[in-house]
Amino acid sequence: MQNKNVYKISNKFYQVSLKMTGLKISRKELIRLAMEVNDLAVYQASGLVDRHVYSLKKQDAVKANGPKNNRHYIFSDDLLGSLQASIKGDNYDLASELRSLEEELLLTRYELQAYREILEKLPQEKQKITCLHKNASEKIYRLNGKIRAVSQLVMM
Repeated sequence: MQNKNVYKISNKFYQVSLKMTGLKISRKELIRLAMEVNDLAVYQASGLVDRHVYSLKKQDAVKANGPKNNRHYIFSDDLLGSLQASIKGDNYDLASELRSLEEELLLTRYELQAYREILEKLPQEKQKITCLHKNASEKIYRLNGKIRAVSQLVMM
């Protein structure tokens, strides 16, 4: 999320901006999105929107149109482009996390196989090996769960 920091926006406003459908949005709609996404009261959402719009206007990333009671904001292509790039960066982080989890799962499966082979060669150490085997099996289940969760996030 390096790109959102170029415009110095908070994570709450970042989440709101991801829900925007176009470059132009009314102030009322922006406040409604802020309330919905961040579970805020009206005055909190309007404060969040006003602070960030003011900051972005100073950086020429947002233009305001219309009278005071019917204000519309036009967001720059650069701002929305950087937000989209940060989304792609997040997906890349998830993909690399998925690869590392899969590598760890493969390593743990080899560890489990090694415990089976050692048990065949050293049956007198059955109690120790069984305990280690059980721990490795539980680790495999946890890794499979993590892989499934990250895979579902990548697919979204």
